[in-house]
Amino acid sequence: MVLNSIDNPLISIITVNFNSGDQLLRTVDSIDSQDFQNFEHIIQDAWSTDESISRIQDNTSRGRREIFREEDLGVYDGMNKAMTKSKGEIVIFLNAGDVFANSNVLTLISDVYSRDPFIWAVGETATARTVSNNKNQQNYRLPNFRAVQLGFNIFPHPSTIYSRSLLKQLDGFAIKFGLAADQHYALRAYTIMPPRVLLFRISIFDESGLSSRQGKLKREMEFHAIRKDSNALIGGSVSLDVLVSTLLATLRIGKNVLYGRRRPHQ
Repeated sequence: MVLNSIDNPLISIITVNFNSGDQLLRTVDSIDSQDFQNFEHIIQDAWSTDESISRIQDNTSRGRREIFREEDLGVYDGMNKAMTKSKGEIVIFLNAGDVFANSNVLTLISDVYSRDPFIWAVGETATARTVSNNKNQQNYRLPNFRAVQLGFNIFPHPSTIYSRSLLKQLDGFAIKFGLAADQHYALRAYTIMPPRVLLFRISIFDESGLSSRQGKLKREMEFHAIRKDSNALIGGSVSLDVLVSTLLATLRIGKNVLYGRRRPHQ
């Protein structure tokens, strides 16, 4: 493994895991298929009781993979713990079940960073369902800052890349925002500098993840908490913001019932 340099940056890939079974193996296989070799893979496991860790322990990816097992307070606490162990100049969070879009993603990211280092960047993402349906790739469009605060749009964390310098400034995910902690984190990054937009697909995310299974009202209240923390409440009113959040949750539930399916979280 080569040390960090602008021409050949060490890329840290962080994966949190808890009883993810075959999903973790898919993520590991995707990482090991990359043609770019200057990476480290940190797996932060919350003492899984299934066979997910034992199935990959023999595959150390020639010394580039480390597995840490310790209790955590949830997915973003696990990501914080892994972040402190990472050494890369740039960091990607690719959790169990998420995969890279193809085998040259890390090479493309490294090439972009080597030519013009970024503070953080966001690329295109897709769902496995979208890919299997052969839908055309859509280049990622930077969401409106307010739209993210309102939960209308998101930054896809498997396709978001952070520089080491920015990670030091942001100082970890705020776990009090639950499964919206990644959006709070990206919004904080945005206030420092808008991200570079990468015009290629980075990841295919797992639609069965925690965010996809989350209750609609809980999701809306997490975004309400983000707006309250940022002094960005709808109409400047806590009660109005809670009312709108409740209405949005009701509309989302109604839409899912109408179409008979769950909407992906990313």
